[in-house]
Amino acid sequence: IVLFIMSILALAPAEGKDVLAVAEETFVPTVKWNGLLQFWNQVSGNQVDESFHYVRLKVTALTDPQTKILVMPVLGANTNFTLLDAFVQRDLGNDWTLTAGQFKFAFGDDRVLFPDQLKRVDYAKMDKFAFPGNPWDMGFKVKKVFGEFTVLADVIQGAGPNVLKDNDNFKDISTRLEWKTGEWLLGGSYYGGAGNATGFISYQNWFGAHARYSSGGFDVRTEGIWAPLGKNAYLVQTSYRSGDLEPLVWGELGFIGSSQNYQLLGGGINLWVAPQTRLSLDGTLNGAVNFSGPSLGIFQIEQTF
Repeated sequence: IVLFIMSILALAPAEGKDVLAVAEETFVPTVKWNGLLQFWNQVSGNQVDESFHYVRLKVTALTDPQTKILVMPVLGANTNFTLLDAFVQRDLGNDWTLTAGQFKFAFGDDRVLFPDQLKRVDYAKMDKFAFPGNPWDMGFKVKKVFGEFTVLADVIQGAGPNVLKDNDNFKDISTRLEWKTGEWLLGGSYYGGAGNATGFISYQNWFGAHARYSSGGFDVRTEGIWAPLGKNAYLVQTSYRSGDLEPLVWGELGFIGSSQNYQLLGGGINLWVAPQTRLSLDGTLNGAVNFSGPSLGIFQIEQTF
């Protein structure tokens, strides 16, 4: 409602001038709408779970050339709307950016992507295994670009999304450093704190490393996370897009100490039937050893707008 009123006021004539005259003299705030709709048909073992999985609506307001306000609620399967992204982002110049509000903090690689940025239908199992907390939190984030290097650092409550009161005596922090040159991207990240929904009440440390190689339609991604309690997990993913078709394969391993906790092998295919419409079919084999767990298949229809 606030964004709508802002846009109306911005377009209203002032002192007898028409809208075009006002627009020529001052920057006119604009509102952009975009979103994501996903439908899942999921099969696990002998059970079939059909669900309306995600509805995301992004509302972006540009109040001036340097300031962006973004709000994104999400509707999950059988749930009410939940507010995820809600922040103000300011371009400070000289490749500095300041973000304040609720956002995805800087730790990890796979977990910071939005669903339409994933090659697979779902996020990696390692995201919940090594860091079970929600990737959204409230706080401040700074981004600085130094040529081929990008640095992000944030200070957050560590209480998860939509929690207005921080009940502990310290803040959590995360940092991320990436180097991109040509087809290569190498990065590392760190999270320090209790972490939301992790069960910890004292300060802990998480470390992450990731790499990507992209050339033409070929894309390789790998990531590792080293977590408290001796947990560590690894992901390798390869895909190749030719025209509107993109097959992919991936594998994961998770350990607690030296003992293997899970293994996962998956494959899938993406087909773009229209520029903003993607059909995806993924299948995975799971288990602690020898893929003895139940297999999982997911068919997804994704529409962006």
